[in-house]
Amino acid sequence: GFNLKLISLIDKSIEELAFNGGEPTLLDQDLFRLILACKTFLPNTSLLLLTNARRFSDFKYTHLYSSLQHPNLTVSTAIYGDNEDEHDFVVGSKGAFNETIVGILNLASFGNAIEIRTVINKYTYRNLLRISEYIYRNMTFVKHVAFMGLETVWRARKNLEQIWIDPEEFVPCLKESIHYLRQRGMNVSIYNIPLCCLPEPLWMFAKQSISEWKSYFASKCFKCVVREQCSG
Repeated sequence: GFNLKLISLIDKSIEELAFNGGEPTLLDQDLFRLILACKTFLPNTSLLLLTNARRFSDFKYTHLYSSLQHPNLTVSTAIYGDNEDEHDFVVGSKGAFNETIVGILNLASFGNAIEIRTVINKYTYRNLLRISEYIYRNMTFVKHVAFMGLETVWRARKNLEQIWIDPEEFVPCLKESIHYLRQRGMNVSIYNIPLCCLPEPLWMFAKQSISEWKSYFASKCFKCVVREQCSG
């Protein structure tokens, strides 16, 4: 009830609103009520649903979700490997990969907009090209693929030493993956990686993706001529 009231009070000129958590699909059909409220009170606002997509492995649930027919709603979900061993290890849940993939395919069967994200860390960076190949072979229907640098908040901050990888180590793998997907006509972006950590040919793919409250610039950044285009 509180969230429904909150949606009715949001400025109607807001361009985008994201549902995340936690896992928003744990709300079950209450999530549908929030989406319908947005459709009513924020008709010009695009929605982004950040989810592990496992709930959408239930075909009936996906059917009900799709019947909401929100005009501008994208499901954004993460893939951390091209097989269950790698993905399930990163998310710490056995069976996650298979449920996520079935969820993505169910969503696609109803024509839903889907974005795939892969966070670059110590356990994923060597597999970026294989993940890209998997996406292209099985999911050419996705509207967008995003490779993401680590955001050092919440659990990532606590486990930073175990998962951190320096950009100079992962950039060759990232460059190869970007090139692979672009050659095949897929829409691809880089999130959360400062421009100074990327070779200039990749700058065109880098987006200002970090929320203002999480964005940070070091003192040396304030003299940088491309700071306005950088995520920080």
